[in-house]
Amino acid sequence: MEMLTILDLFEKAVHAHAEQPLFWQWQQGVYSPISYQQVSEQVHQQANGWQHFGLEAGQKVALWLESAPIWAITELSIWYAGGVVVPINLKISTDTLLWQIHHAECSHLIIERHQLPLILAHKSALPEGLTIWINEETEKNEQENIHSLNELVHFGRQVPMMPTQKIANLIFTSGTMSDPRAVILTHHNIRTNIIQIQQTIPIPTRARTFMLLPMDHAFAHTVGLYCVIAQGGSIGFPPTGKSMMEMLRMIPEILQSFEPDFLLMVPALIKSLKAYIERGVRAMGEEFEQEYRKALTLAYRKNRMGNKFGFRHKVRAMMLKHAVLRKIKEKLFPNMKFMVSGGAHLNPNVISYFSAFGLPVYQGYGLTEAAPVVATNNRNHHKIGSVGRPLPNIRLMITNEAGEELPADQMGEILVNGENVTEGYFNNPKATADTIQGKWLHTGDLGKIDQEGYLHVMGRFKSLLISADGEKYPPEIIETELEEKCPYIDSVCIYNNQSRFTLALIVPNMRQIQAALKAIPKNQHTTTALRLIEDELKQFRKESPIAAKWTPVRFRILDEAFSLQNGELNHNFKMVRPKIHQHYERDIETIYRKNWQNLDDPNNLEKMTLLLK
Repeated sequence: MEMLTILDLFEKAVHAHAEQPLFWQWQQGVYSPISYQQVSEQVHQQANGWQHFGLEAGQKVALWLESAPIWAITELSIWYAGGVVVPINLKISTDTLLWQIHHAECSHLIIERHQLPLILAHKSALPEGLTIWINEETEKNEQENIHSLNELVHFGRQVPMMPTQKIANLIFTSGTMSDPRAVILTHHNIRTNIIQIQQTIPIPTRARTFMLLPMDHAFAHTVGLYCVIAQGGSIGFPPTGKSMMEMLRMIPEILQSFEPDFLLMVPALIKSLKAYIERGVRAMGEEFEQEYRKALTLAYRKNRMGNKFGFRHKVRAMMLKHAVLRKIKEKLFPNMKFMVSGGAHLNPNVISYFSAFGLPVYQGYGLTEAAPVVATNNRNHHKIGSVGRPLPNIRLMITNEAGEELPADQMGEILVNGENVTEGYFNNPKATADTIQGKWLHTGDLGKIDQEGYLHVMGRFKSLLISADGEKYPPEIIETELEEKCPYIDSVCIYNNQSRFTLALIVPNMRQIQAALKAIPKNQHTTTALRLIEDELKQFRKESPIAAKWTPVRFRILDEAFSLQNGELNHNFKMVRPKIHQHYERDIETIYRKNWQNLDDPNNLEKMTLLLK
């Protein structure tokens, strides 16, 4: 029986949509299209080149490139030649890169031109016999074991044989050098997930999306790239050399110049889009902003009350929505039909916000180990606050600590079973045995399935708050609520490890604080700023239905944001809690040991004074 791979989906798409644009590359201020047929020809040329240069079936090729058409073209060509692709995140440290290519047993490494000096500086630490390929315009590189990708394209355009290699990717996920986690994903795993997603969130032929996420991200890789290809869509790419912060700032320009039909997002990007809309509304004048607030309030009430919403209010809500909210949507993102969010918890209030514009956000859930999508909301089954129902032919089970299956609405560990689930981790039998048991993936995530079959994800078991009496609670829910409801808080990490109260490590929103201090004498700025944050926390505790022991009482001001650069955010923009807890270990210990109040805490006074300068 012939083994079906991702490549047969690609070949079918090329046959059906040959002349349609597949990729759009930013060039000299415009998006230039590359058709399905053109991409196919480039892929076949490269594949023949790989075979000429002796790439053997099963050899690992590390791909350390920026998100661009060449990333996808190169991956497809390696698969045709029978190789295994190891996507590498651009933001990792050199030490981590070296460790990953050693652990994955890579024979080849593909890099951007500007990365070569860094690689050469660590030449002695590279795996023996490693061949380096550079994404550059030159035809040949004279250095030993270093080649240009352009050298691959001179060996014919004939269609290579379909490969028999089972494994498609090794994708690194959570783990450390002592516990490496390179997820083995087969062609069958990824192909299965592509078809499952197509059945759940179909897109029309020629639909356009934009690649905002890094291509090594399993969500972007399976959903943003291969699901779109399989359905005849097209994908825009940003200018190369852009950081994620620059990408965040580019979203308004992308929406208006490229006009995507849908976007794949993570919560950080969605919140950035919301902030962009709010700025646009303020620019339209005070009268328009007031109408906007009224329209939002009515839309929220309508969504919350459903059929109980009175006829008169429905008519008014529809009029305001048409006059105000639709006007904003048509101006700022005219073609957008929906967004899909994954990678981290998204506050339900943010989903309700975009729903008011008639722009649904389908929150989903997945893991790299599931190739990656497990469940998602969609047009026909959408429940705000959940991550949707499982995809076709995926089974979910919620279990307690004894491994016993729990009934609906009971919280426990989420287990996943399906053809999309990995067979394990490369060269790590212990992690594989701990995670894959009887074909069930033990996710380490806390969740429940409600009476209607919707999955609710509460957080990671390893990140749970633990009170003095041993009770546990997920911090993510509280953190997203604080960031949404407290304008003076930019980001927050809350902590409780069997202590008498919960504390918060807070990155303040200095733009909002500075605006609030305009009428306050300068010598009172520091204490007033701290009081603004303390008053917000008090109000949050008063209004929140969450038990008081979980809502933060004490806080510590941080003068550095959680970021990819300091390792306190991962490439999903999720907090790396162990890193944060280690970094602020002394602060945490001091808060629990001293009896300082938030307003007389010397650290808070010092940090806020510096931030206000």
